[in-house]
Amino acid sequence: MPAAEEVRSGDAGDRQITHFPTPAVSPGSPVLIVIEDLLREAAEQGIRDEVLIEPWRGERFRPEWITPASTPRDLMQNRLVATADHIFGKAVGRRPATEELYRSSMHGVDLERVTELVLHDGSFAFGGARLLGARRRHYGLSYYSHIALSRSLDRRELRAMLDRLDHCIQVSDFMAERLRERVGYDHPALVTVHNGVDPTQFSPRPDGLNLERRIAWVGKIGANKGPDKVLEALRHCAVTDWTMTIVGSSWYAAGGEPSPFEQQLHAMAEQLAGTTEFVGYKPRSELPGILRDQRIFVFPTMLDEAFGLVLLEAMASGLACVASPRGGVPEFARDAVILLDPNDSREFGGTLEWLLTDDVAASELGQKARDRALEYTTQRQYARLREVLFGPETAPHPAERA
Repeated sequence: MPAAEEVRSGDAGDRQITHFPTPAVSPGSPVLIVIEDLLREAAEQGIRDEVLIEPWRGERFRPEWITPASTPRDLMQNRLVATADHIFGKAVGRRPATEELYRSSMHGVDLERVTELVLHDGSFAFGGARLLGARRRHYGLSYYSHIALSRSLDRRELRAMLDRLDHCIQVSDFMAERLRERVGYDHPALVTVHNGVDPTQFSPRPDGLNLERRIAWVGKIGANKGPDKVLEALRHCAVTDWTMTIVGSSWYAAGGEPSPFEQQLHAMAEQLAGTTEFVGYKPRSELPGILRDQRIFVFPTMLDEAFGLVLLEAMASGLACVASPRGGVPEFARDAVILLDPNDSREFGGTLEWLLTDDVAASELGQKARDRALEYTTQRQYARLREVLFGPETAPHPAERA
């Protein structure tokens, strides 16, 4: 692993983070939400971090945060090229088409002024790390992993990638341990920086938990996220005057025809006694208000989630939360969230019935969730990130905003 002293320059106050998401990232990607939160926190601390992105993809960012990237040459859209790139990577340890994606995106970008370059996510991380690792002379290079690294990377490729990085940042200890198992040993580049939430943006109602019988599910609609498990559970709930709000679409954008799975959800909802609202995709700016009006939040994921940021946001909003005990969720949820198997529809339905009818239990669980979320703020996330990248003396420690 490269020594940080050999590639970084400047005093602590000069050390700027340049976030570099996958060049072909979707403008609605949750990865950009995390980057936006980190940039906002940096700005509040008087630190001028930036994001390297095409302006149209980064419309959510303040203009002064953006260093414009060029339009990437995305050869990976061609299936034959993608297959050849994969085979070539296995054979000689290079993925030319993936590297071209990053090379073309950086055309005209002055890397001489970069202090710390942080790649974010994507299945193309191997090519990006190889290209930028070979080019660097003075900047630090890290990779911020919000999902599991692609299974297409074998152990040899993973080790080669980690050897080119100063840090490979995982958003949960669960993901870090899983990567250690794939690599075969505790690589020194592996570190954990838990996600955070702004508790002033996501906060409870001033008068306390909304005691109306309202339940919310939020996410990218698909079977692996479990919205159908909630509807199945409500079949076993004796309460019938509930309102279930499903926020999201099959992609990170509004509009478009409902997917077959969404149509299936509509059909299931029509068979239930309560009311189900399908409100579609909503921009993140509307999410705090939507959550604040709920009583219960459900996160019945069928995946080993890297973290589960929307659950943390619901906790910060003071909702009574029910979730799957999978992936990184138990690390931050612990006893502040009811963890259960969403496949057990009777237990799930009974839990929802209890929280819908017991005002005291729902309120106490919501307060417990809020208190736990205050341990995972964006302030602490950003301080931890700077500590990892530059050392503890550079990490800001402001008074927490509650």
